[in-house]
Amino acid sequence: MSGVFSPFSLGPLALKNRIARSATQDNLGGSQGQITPAEALLYQELAKNQVALLFSAHAYVTPEGKASPTQNGLEDERNLPILEQIAGQVHEQGAKMVMQLSHAGEKSVSSRPLGPDGMSLQDLRQVRDAFVQAAMRAQRAGMDGVQIHCAHGYLLSQFLSPLQNHRQDAYGGCPENRFRLALEIIQGIQDACGGLPILIKINSNLPDAQADLAFEGDLETVLHLCRQAGVAAAEVSGCDFRSFPRQAPPYYLARAARLRKACGLPLLLVGGIRSDAHIRQVLEAGLDMVSLCRPLICQPDLVLRLQQGPYTSPCLSCNQCFAAIGTEGRTCVLHTKGADRQRLGL
Repeated sequence: MSGVFSPFSLGPLALKNRIARSATQDNLGGSQGQITPAEALLYQELAKNQVALLFSAHAYVTPEGKASPTQNGLEDERNLPILEQIAGQVHEQGAKMVMQLSHAGEKSVSSRPLGPDGMSLQDLRQVRDAFVQAAMRAQRAGMDGVQIHCAHGYLLSQFLSPLQNHRQDAYGGCPENRFRLALEIIQGIQDACGGLPILIKINSNLPDAQADLAFEGDLETVLHLCRQAGVAAAEVSGCDFRSFPRQAPPYYLARAARLRKACGLPLLLVGGIRSDAHIRQVLEAGLDMVSLCRPLICQPDLVLRLQQGPYTSPCLSCNQCFAAIGTEGRTCVLHTKGADRQRLGL
């Protein structure tokens, strides 16, 4: 495990180890998109516990793209002061912080949820500009990069999916066209933010088995485009990450390993990584980093435990994370009632 905890460079990001915290919706935000002191404490705690790279909870770039009532927003500058505070606290611990940006598309809770087929060219331009403006705000706040959310059924993954994108113009059809909006966003951020590292998060599969057979080839095309565009890395997830049992090995590993070899773009894998053995398995398969979500909700000090020797997280993969934070004051069902309310100053 020694290589896991050695300094590592992910593109321009100099990291102290190969463990990242995947972007996690924490339900600690305000009803108007506010990032709260409780969230700042959460990021500070993870950085203190030796997580090298923190992806923020996904932030909507426009109110029309809001995914949930307590999601953070970066559609204006209201959150810049607390983001500056968070960036400073994370950096004090020797960690890096990347802001994840998203638009929910058809999954939006707004009064105007639009997916690929219903969006005009003007809508696309507005979405692109909103991502660029949000990235500029993240950069001003001291974030070390941005991650464009192209996974989990949100707008950009809707565009990438042939099951959801039936457009007949330059934004539909072949994989290059279906990825065109995301690529325009990436290029717009590069033009506006200079050398700010840009990463993406992407689904490795589709829910339809027959369509999924061809999707790996689509992903090769997309990741080649990302590499050519100067994207620093892609985080590989999937559309069905909630469905795996606790005993499942790291999700999506076989396909992610093939994509890494075919495309040469640095990849992080998230899903089902619970132990030091899982981490070794992922890195030995040729991937560059591991990204953890639910195990870090269960144990924010998991990295320290892994450093001490063989260890497996007790995370149950029950998907109840944060469900009881409002009524029971806990973020994980294995925690004592009220423990996380006290820990996060709620």
